[in-house]
Formats: sequence, structure tokens, C-alpha cells
Amino acid sequence: MKREKDAVKISVILPSLNVGKYIVQCMESVLKQSLEELEIICVDAGSTDGTLEVIEHYMLIDPRVRLLISDKKSYGYQLNLGINMAKGKYVGIVETDDFIAENMYELLFNAAEMGEVDFAKGNVIGITDDGKKTNIVLSDAKERTVTNLNRNRRIFPKDILANCAGIYRTQFLLDNEICFNETPGASYQDTGFALQVYFSAERIVYLNDFVYFYRLDNADSSVHSKEKTYCICDEFSFVKEKFKSKSWDEYRNLFSMFFYRKYKRNLERVDENLKKCFLNKFREDYIELKKDGWLDYIEWNEAEKNDLERIMVYGSEYIEYITEQRKIFLSTLDPKKRIIIYGAGIYADRVFSSIEDKSRVVSFLVSTKTTMPEKRGIPCITIDEAYEYKSTCQILIAVKDLNVQNEMRANAEKAGFSKIFIIPYGLFDF
Repeated sequence: MKREKDAVKISVILPSLNVGKYIVQCMESVLKQSLEELEIICVDAGSTDGTLEVIEHYMLIDPRVRLLISDKKSYGYQLNLGINMAKGKYVGIVETDDFIAENMYELLFNAAEMGEVDFAKGNVIGITDDGKKTNIVLSDAKERTVTNLNRNRRIFPKDILANCAGIYRTQFLLDNEICFNETPGASYQDTGFALQVYFSAERIVYLNDFVYFYRLDNADSSVHSKEKTYCICDEFSFVKEKFKSKSWDEYRNLFSMFFYRKYKRNLERVDENLKKCFLNKFREDYIELKKDGWLDYIEWNEAEKNDLERIMVYGSEYIEYITEQRKIFLSTLDPKKRIIIYGAGIYADRVFSSIEDKSRVVSFLVSTKTTMPEKRGIPCITIDEAYEYKSTCQILIAVKDLNVQNEMRANAEKAGFSKIFIIPYGLFDF
């Protein structure tokens, strides 16, 4: 169904449920946009912490604000309600614990109009309540180059989706029947939406501007819930079902690769006593994909391919396999030298926890000491300071990214270290 033209350029949908701590900052950032031709559709799912009252206040002072009450506590259902009510040429989404740059929608709208695209996206800044910020680049695409997944596979997200950092042409969403999965709660529904968009879009444009502020430390965020073990599997089935009525066959391998990464991330966060059950589901889903010809591994790296093959062999016993491989790897370290762990993230934490004699660890090696002055009571040093340890210590590179590993190895070699160990892929993923 075609939409009548309206003065509204972008319909901004704000799904909310008990975000009283953040809702004012979020609403203010949307209301103060330099692009004023917006409608602001707030879809609340029954907040009881004052969120609803804040939205009602803004309705009184700005006629652009509309309120919908969702009869389901489902993030996907809330957003589908908003999309179906949207009057704008484009749809935008803002999570109500986040906020946006004052010129975000002006930048995105102008880029979308100039390129006549199906969606336009900027980059993200990860934020925490204590003021720390991290730039998150979403694509390798050149700025303002109109492209699509057929022309440039590099625009396909490796992990971070950030639907909210973009705008989507409303008619494009309707014509392609793109919607959110309406499972209960708010876990992973952005995944199915994003993949539908990428697989369907004929024209995409990216901006290099950092326009969306994404909160990394909201303790109530569903990403922190360890109970929702199989929500990613719901999205897997949801998108796979969509393939039946779409011309997406060329993207089967991308689908399989993307969900492998999402399943692995989920394996990290699920409760310890549920990991084995989840691994059996992981194995089951991917054996079926392989049987149906969805795994050709053309765009996979060798490390991920081998890891998935092991999961399909071992299933729930994959944990025992990895545990044994960790012990074997750690036994290869030089017993005469102490250890510097190169890295200071979660991965490095897991490595440290697996070293039986913690006194062997001299320090964590970091890019700048201002970001990590101390970790687990152990001093952090920079590569320049590590030089003095070159004859007494060995370097253990504790990051997953293969490109970053190579850069770190080069740094360690330049600092004069002869004993440098890179952890085989997957050994400390959980």
C-alpha cells in the first residue's frame, strides 16, 4: 500500500519500557534535532517507573510527539506498531536508553535523498555512565558511496548491527515486508530486521560521521540477560523462514557466517549450566544448514570454519575439547620466563584466569595507561615500557581479531621480544 506524501520527513520510533533513568536525555536529543520535520512515535510497553509520565509531558509541549501503548512486552512488536503508523518518508529508531547527535537526522536525510537510497547509516559511539566513549565503525564502505551487498560484501556487518544509527525508506520496508520478529522481551530482534534490510536493499549509503550514542553499561539491557539462552535461535529460524519467499539464495553463506558469530557470542553470555544444551542446539542447527547446502565457506576465514566444524563434531562435548586444548596450549609457554598478557579486555581476563600460577604474570600490556591504569591488582604497561622485560618475559597475545593479532605481534617484535605466543582461535571464547 502506497503512503500519501506528508510534511514529515522522518518518523522516529522510540520503544520504551522502564527507562526512567535515561528517557529525558533520549527525548531531548530527538526533539532538538536540526532537522525539524519529524514525527516522534513513542511506543511504551507498560512502564511503571515514571517513563510514561515523561513521555506524556513531552506530548504537551511538542505536537510532534505521539504515544502508542503496546499491549505486548515485545521490542519487535513495539517497533512494528511504530512502522505501521509512520507517516514519514523514512523511519528512524532510537533506543530509549541511548541518545543521538543533534544533526544526526539532517545528515542521514540529506545523504539518503542525494543517493536515492533504501537506507542510510552513520557510525556509533559507545558510552558508559561514567563518561567513557568508544568509537565504533560499522562499515568499510567509502563515505557516501551508494552501494549494496551485491557490489560490496565488505559492508555486511561482522557483528554489530546498530539499526538505530540509520534511517530506512518507509516504502522500502513495506514493499519488502520487512519487519521485526515479535518474540517476547527485547533479545536479538534487531538481528532479523537488519539482515532483511541488507538482503533486500538495492541502494545503501554510509556516512563516516559518529552520530549515535549507544549505551554499553545499562544493567537492565536484555543483552546482559543470561536467561534468554535460545533467543538468537529464534532469530535464526525467523530469518531462515524469510528465505522461502525471497530471492536471497546468494546470501545463504553470509547468513550462515553471521549467525555462527552470533551463536558464538551467545555461548559466551549464557549461564554456565546451560552452555552444553545451547551447544547441542548450535550443532543441530548447523548440521541441518550443511545438509541443505547452506555452508560453502567461500567467505569464511579458515579459523572460524575449523571452529564450526569442531562444534558440529563435538556438540556439548566441545567445552571439554576446548578446555583440554587450553591446557595443552598453556603448557607450551616457556616455563623459564614470566608472562606479559598483551591485551586488557574480557579475552585477556579469561586467559589470566586460566593461568594456574598467577605470580608468573608480570603485567597486562595496553595501548595507553590512561584507559587501564591497573587490572586485577596487576600493573598495566605500554609497549615502550615493555622493552625492559624483553629478556625475562614472554608475550601472550590475548585478542581474537586476526588483524589486530598481527599488529600486536609486530609491536612485540619491534620491542625486542623473541618469545611471542598467539592464542589459537576459539580457546578462550568462554
